[in-house]
Amino acid sequence: MRVRMRDHAGRSEPRPGRSIAGAAVLALLLVGGGIAGGGGAVARQQGTPVANGEATPPGASPVATETAPDLGSPYAQVIAQGLIFLEGGAGVWRVREITPAPAEEAAPEEGRPFALVLQRSGVTVVRNDLTQRRARIEAGEAAFASALDPYTRSAEGDGASRAWVIELVPPDAEAEDDDLFGQVFFTSDQIAELPSGVYDLELVRNALQQGDSATLPDGTTQSLLLVTTGTVETSAGGTLQARGGALVDGSVSVSNTQAQTAVYVVATIGARVLDPGEVVDEEAPAGTPEGEPATEDTPAPDPAGDPDQDGLTNAEEAELGTDGLSVDTDGDGLADPDEIATGTDPTAPDTDADGLGDLDELNAATGPLNPDTDADGFTDGDEVSVGTDPNDPGSFPQ
Repeated sequence: MRVRMRDHAGRSEPRPGRSIAGAAVLALLLVGGGIAGGGGAVARQQGTPVANGEATPPGASPVATETAPDLGSPYAQVIAQGLIFLEGGAGVWRVREITPAPAEEAAPEEGRPFALVLQRSGVTVVRNDLTQRRARIEAGEAAFASALDPYTRSAEGDGASRAWVIELVPPDAEAEDDDLFGQVFFTSDQIAELPSGVYDLELVRNALQQGDSATLPDGTTQSLLLVTTGTVETSAGGTLQARGGALVDGSVSVSNTQAQTAVYVVATIGARVLDPGEVVDEEAPAGTPEGEPATEDTPAPDPAGDPDQDGLTNAEEAELGTDGLSVDTDGDGLADPDEIATGTDPTAPDTDADGLGDLDELNAATGPLNPDTDADGFTDGDEVSVGTDPNDPGSFPQ
């Protein structure tokens, strides 16, 4: 499974070798426990419930969770959203808990898939170190992080900060042993087959008072249900407490039979977002994947045709492995024929995998086929990220 992030204009923003963002994709640990019953929902839980409704991981001290919104219930709202690029394959939802350090001690986390960062207590400032865009999230709020970009998460204020990082990762993804990575406390069962293309990822938060129930959002593939406070019952016949999760589909509903308010979030892969120039067969029957032939009887494309008008025929696109309906297959800002002319790979946004996209390399006059243009031992991407000159061997990160 590979996961890549694209911006709202449909441009790809993967930077292999750099942080979170799957792609890759997809984008996104290993615990026991469970949820009884079937109906498309499977859960694994870890931790022991405490008085405030949230389980405490082994060796940790209880930390207050966010207060449920006083806005009536059920009250579902999207608290974070971003576009992701998936390339099929299997995947699992993974959740890890981090405790961001103060700004003067915080360090960037690199090489991650896209993520949804859900603040649990305190305040965190999430900064994309490549674009310098920041988000300040308080308890109960969330932010989206694109794939592979370096991100620094720092605590703000006097109180301790605690957040959950929700990711879609390959089933064999390993947990890392460092302070930045934190501790994995939940991994879902495997999603057998993820879709391919650009999709809308959303994190939906809902609060249920006693007696309330709600139907979970219906995603393109199975979603992650994660309880943050209290206890919920699922229509699949199981009970989930705080820090417990389940792999669910749109047929599952949840309810709260307890006096304590229950709060949960759902990470959902939503609608397909078409690439510029991509055409969908409007007469395709319901259930036909977008952008694919409506039936097996659909005529094969004309080998000499050029539907995306990029100068490459369908036959040439097939031989190159590029998309005959997209001028820029890898979404890196360079048209497929321009990539061929420069020698870069039209199916990879960063041909030399140095963390600097092909278009960025051309703009910076660095070598898109050489990960270390000035041969100073530091990749071009690393030099650009810290502000040194990738074309000057005397200028390098200290």
